[in-house]
Amino acid sequence: MTVPDGQYRLKRNRRIRRQQKKQQKQERKKKKRQQEGGVKDRKRSRSQAVERAIRIQISYDALKNDHPYDRRVEEILGLILDVMVSTAPKLRINREEKDIEIVKAQFAKLTKDHVEFVLQSMDDTSTKARNIRAVLLTALYNSVNTINSYYGNRYHFHLAEETRREMEETD
Repeated sequence: MTVPDGQYRLKRNRRIRRQQKKQQKQERKKKKRQQEGGVKDRKRSRSQAVERAIRIQISYDALKNDHPYDRRVEEILGLILDVMVSTAPKLRINREEKDIEIVKAQFAKLTKDHVEFVLQSMDDTSTKARNIRAVLLTALYNSVNTINSYYGNRYHFHLAEETRREMEETD
């Protein structure tokens, strides 16, 4: 059974109009969402840009390569991102309120070495942390100022140990 040519065109035109109306409705919804969510989109895009910058700053890919099964790397990235996009006027670090700009300036100095230092420090400690977020924020904040002293102390300790062992062997 064949459909007359006029009926075919009529059905096709109806189908096309329905599709056009559906597209227009979707476009109106999309435009409305963009207008309502414009602020959210800007915040999200800013947050994504900051995250990309942090990933480069701390050599995230190299960290993941060096610590492939350590989820703390992602957690630390998230904490750094939280601090860098925070709009709060103050942040609690080392049990005291610090201006967010000071904390952001300190976190802007973080590198892969600082993150590895914090990971190593967390591995070396046997104390139970009640607020791990606060501990990590404090460790990251302080790592900028203490990393050189820490590794210098370890170097001198091992050098002294080696010297002591050599003296014991010669006696």
